[in-house]
Amino acid sequence: MDPDCPTGLADHLDSMYQELESHMMKEEQILFPMLVRGMYPEGPLSVMEEEHQQHGLALQQLDALTNDLTLP
Repeated sequence: MDPDCPTGLADHLDSMYQELESHMMKEEQILFPMLVRGMYPEGPLSVMEEEHQQHGLALQQLDALTNDLTLP
């Protein structure tokens, strides 16, 4: 482990990866097919919007962990 690597960065990136994989799978397998059929389901749309907000918070945390993506 590199001592210059921010503490918690690897775990945070792994968590972001897993959350994004799950989110994109839900969009591709559930939401997008419904939208193509002309359905605009409130439940799945609100879930996706909430997840987008959570992803934004994860990006803010990434900036905080990395001093705004500044290399060590």
